[in-house]
Amino acid sequence: MDLNQIRTFIEVVRTGSFSAAARVLGLPRSTISARINALEDYLDTRLFKRTTRVVTLTVDGKQLYESTAVSIDALVASEEKVGRGAGGFKGTLRISVPAEYPQHQFALSLLDFIGKHPEVTIEVQVTNRITGLVEENIDIALRVGMPDRESIVIRRLGDFSAVLVASPDYLRASSVPLRAETLSGHWLNGYFAEDDPSGKSSLKLLTLGGAKARIKTNSLELLRQVCLSGGGIAYLPLPICENDLAEGKLVTLDIGGPKQSQLHTLYMAFPSHKDMLPAVRALAEHFVKTLE
Repeated sequence: MDLNQIRTFIEVVRTGSFSAAARVLGLPRSTISARINALEDYLDTRLFKRTTRVVTLTVDGKQLYESTAVSIDALVASEEKVGRGAGGFKGTLRISVPAEYPQHQFALSLLDFIGKHPEVTIEVQVTNRITGLVEENIDIALRVGMPDRESIVIRRLGDFSAVLVASPDYLRASSVPLRAETLSGHWLNGYFAEDDPSGKSSLKLLTLGGAKARIKTNSLELLRQVCLSGGGIAYLPLPICENDLAEGKLVTLDIGGPKQSQLHTLYMAFPSHKDMLPAVRALAEHFVKTLE
């Protein structure tokens, strides 16, 4: 029995499709199909029920998966462990991060990990959509606010602040007093998560004092540029605007009360500990050290 065919079979089971398995293994879809066909010919049985949209296990396929998955996982883990000293982990890791998460620190963290493991490729999906980790073959998802419990494993990484900011030019030009009860008279701008109809994103649309936002966008960078150009007030994550604050291009607004700033929590989610490859576990531990 060909171990590559077995490993390919297990990946198809876990990802739910030939195409997803091809992405994980870094192989053409035709190779995945050929390996499965060859394994079925060798065993003289059908392992999958195939439709145009999904593949599901037959009774024989389920028995094969249950009897081989643990052993193959152990073999893959041993292979990666032995090869680690000669250059680190190998393979492709798929990460999902929200658009509202400050990306400078995240980019530095990724570069640090890649520097230690040059044969690893990291695919980063930037989306506010509540991603199905298993369905979309996501190894690790970072989320602002508590992720869906279907993620199975959730770890809190840390907090970051969002502060109310404006440019000195805007404040000089405005004749409206800057107080919590008068914010409705100011030019307010807000963030919304376009791909998050459930409203689970924790950086909500700015509607202080009952006023509507003048500019609404799912781009924090656009909000930053609007504020830098004298276009009003917005909440911005501190990591995104801290250089602008230090240089005096933006200032934090002292309006008093709880509306002055917001605290947001970053979580890390992954499907389960059971099937986590060593490279994924290493990246998760790396995020704990560099993003907390």
